[in-house]
Amino acid sequence: MTPEDDPQTIQGRKDEQMYRDAFTTAMERADVEALVFPVWTYPPVLNGDRGQSRQGPLTHIGSATQWPVVVVPIGFVGENLPIGMQLLGKPWSEGRLIQLAYAFEQATHHRRPPLSVPAL
Repeated sequence: MTPEDDPQTIQGRKDEQMYRDAFTTAMERADVEALVFPVWTYPPVLNGDRGQSRQGPLTHIGSATQWPVVVVPIGFVGENLPIGMQLLGKPWSEGRLIQLAYAFEQATHHRRPPLSVPAL
């Protein structure tokens, strides 16, 4: 069976197009070049601590649309654990997303390398 004949592939392509259409409409109505949202809907935990829910990651939005996403740190919570946000852009907006991410990082200085990384 070829992908063109596979019912799951056909439905997956329809679903992807539905996401792209919905996000395109929303972005055009809001007149924005990127959407900003958290990477997770709940705070991070240390490995081995308090079980993480399977619900919560928002990384599927970039995958479902097949649009570019850049993730930047936005600070620390709880036991000094990092949290991040995603910037989702329309197709071929990688350059602009990198500019926005860099500007945010330079303005906030939230990024800190882990202690296990030697300083340069």
